[in-house]
Amino acid sequence: MNKKDRAIVASFLIDSEKGLRTAQIAMAIAIKAKNSGYKISCELAYDTALIMNMGQLPISYIYEKDFDWSKHPEARNLNRKHGEESVKIAEQLGIELSSEQIDAIVAHCKGECPNLLCEIITIAETCEAVTHTRVYNNRSKKPAKDWTEVEIILRENKSLSYEMISIAKEALS
Repeated sequence: MNKKDRAIVASFLIDSEKGLRTAQIAMAIAIKAKNSGYKISCELAYDTALIMNMGQLPISYIYEKDFDWSKHPEARNLNRKHGEESVKIAEQLGIELSSEQIDAIVAHCKGECPNLLCEIITIAETCEAVTHTRVYNNRSKKPAKDWTEVEIILRENKSLSYEMISIAKEALS
């Protein structure tokens, strides 16, 4: 994406600070992965992380701070559709996405990791999310205190490779 496209996408982020931090984390991981021999575009990782966090969607109400997911079982299924909605909005805005980006964004929201790009954005979003109090499986979770806790959380996701988690650790330490 060019600078103008990034500005447009940024205006659609659910939480612009978190969205931009997630994109920066994704870029840092992609840089380290590229330096480790992986074929990945750092800018593609950054852009994809931005697009996946677009929030001006029909389902955006589920991301409001006071929304209680435990009282709304439909929220989890709506969240799984967030990727498809983000892709649709990006395309309506005239932003061209590669098939790799589309696959990564859609799969990420469904809890899958079909490609390296998806693995990077999933790790980036998790790294950002665990720095805040959050709700996971209807339980309030305190922020992770250090990388050891973050790594434990990442390893719970069986679709992430230990190698990419290690690369993320090196990139973010």
